Parts: sequence; structure tokens; C-alpha cells
Amino acid sequence: MIYAFYGRLSVASTDVEKFKAAKIPPTFFAYGTRDPFYRQFQACADAVREAGVEVEQHEYEGLPHGFGYIHEEWMVSFDRWMTEVMSNN
Repeated sequence: MIYAFYGRLSVASTDVEKFKAAKIPPTFFAYGTRDPFYRQFQACADAVREAGVEVEQHEYEGLPHGFGYIHEEWMVSFDRWMTEVMSNN
């Protein structure tokens, strides 16, 4: 199973040991730098990576929460990533 996003937005986990124990699959992060959860997304992505999980991370400068409807680049990146992950498993 592939997770596009991990955790609830307001309480993203940074518990490296829990991520290791959960054996989560490769994980994709895409967020804007004006998102109120920006630092939480960064910290969660760092913790997932530290747990040994493959992480693809995209930060979009100046974009707010919910930017997906005005900015399509993340969808192209996600499609490429998902195709690559699925072809390798």
C-alpha cells in the first residue's frame, strides 16, 4: 500500500521509532511554504526519512494550504512517483 500523505494535518507525528515499527511504505509529501502546517510537514517528512522510509518531498514556495487546485505541478510529480513506486514493487 502506498500512502500519499501520512497522519492528520494538525498532529503530524515525528516519532521515528513508531515509524520504524509501523514499517510504512514509501511516502510522498507535497506542501506549500505558506501552509500553516508547513513546519509540521517538514518535521514529519524528516522523521519518516530518519526511520529508513523512502521519502519524496516537494515544497512549493509561497503556496498556501490547499494549493492543489491552483498549482498542478504536484500532481505530475505524484503521478511520476506513484508510477515508479508501483513498477518497482
